[in-house]
Amino acid sequence: MRNTARQIENQDSARIVGHVQLENKSEPAVRKSGNAESEAEEQFYSILANPSLSTERFQRELERVLAEMDELQSGNRWEDMIALFYPVAEKLPELVETGLDSPVRLKVGFALCRARRHEEAIACILDVVRCESNHVMANYSLANWEKQSPEEQMTRHQQRPKYIKSLYHLASCLLQLDLPRRSLKILEKMMKLDQDRNHMHPVFKHFAMGKVFFALGRPKEAVDHLETAAHRADNGQATDFIWELAARCALDLGVPDRAAGYIIRIPQSARRPYVRWTESDVLVAQGRKTEAVRILTHAAERDRRGRHKALLRLARIHLTDGEAGKALALAKQAADFCRETFGNEAHEAVFWQAACLYRLDRHQEALSMVRELEQSNFRYPHFSRLAAMVRDAVSGNSGRARDKVPFTLIK
Repeated sequence: MRNTARQIENQDSARIVGHVQLENKSEPAVRKSGNAESEAEEQFYSILANPSLSTERFQRELERVLAEMDELQSGNRWEDMIALFYPVAEKLPELVETGLDSPVRLKVGFALCRARRHEEAIACILDVVRCESNHVMANYSLANWEKQSPEEQMTRHQQRPKYIKSLYHLASCLLQLDLPRRSLKILEKMMKLDQDRNHMHPVFKHFAMGKVFFALGRPKEAVDHLETAAHRADNGQATDFIWELAARCALDLGVPDRAAGYIIRIPQSARRPYVRWTESDVLVAQGRKTEAVRILTHAAERDRRGRHKALLRLARIHLTDGEAGKALALAKQAADFCRETFGNEAHEAVFWQAACLYRLDRHQEALSMVRELEQSNFRYPHFSRLAAMVRDAVSGNSGRARDKVPFTLIK
């Protein structure tokens, strides 16, 4: 596969691959006219008449670009595709100028979506719709089937499954962008349109509804959909992710025994780290902290990507038991792990370090971390309360019942 980036480097610095300057100063000036619209029209046709702007050449260039993108897509090399072709107007200006950029933008939009850059993906596809309002695939990507007349929908009925799936993916994007209310509206539309067809498997439809209701703080409705999703699964189809979320919903409902019942439905061999985290939360809620510590310790030893989450749960358990020193060490391990693995600060780990330092009467150190979190606009349950307690302790106004870190903070 030819590398577009390398081709760009090999060209003169003032040019881009195959780029043609549309304004040729050697061309005779367009004849003057009092009608600006007429002038623009003549200039347009003058550009079309330029032999250097061969339609065939641009078509070949488009086909070459699309072939290169297909090869990257077949290898799931989304970041490479984005690096080579995004922004489209900057990387392929000649295709944009000649109006041949729509298929490229669609593929780039898909790559951005797979890279979880959802806002940019939507903006990229909207550029297609602005230029070609009736572009079928772009409208599918943005879930705009309803803009077509009933006659058009009937004509394109074979494409209805794609529309149903596009609604599902759009709802998923909106949830990723922390817009659960908008996501719910899209999913409700999808459920209505697909209720008797199942273009989307019931497992995924109901799981999606469960996720959105959970995000909206409506765990009872979430559980209803999650149980339906699990019971509609085919033989051998994975359901561990469904029961895990159901367990988390049950915890929110204050019924840990029911949550434990959901976890039991997941075979031991299928209990991946995220399941273990929820399982430990269930055990803590049942008062079985020793078992929770054992599970989390094992998970932290085996997990190479989410180790910090097990460490922070361990820190919370030890802090609750009054072992602030041990909890501080675990929170610091979590922070170091994130810094070394992901190259950024784990604000949640900083929060728990601040809580531990406060309980150890190391108030100035705790205040430093509180200020760090405030500067990053950190939001977390009870953070404002912890910040106030730390400042009171530093200023000597800790007379109001400071019983160290209250249980409501670490619950």
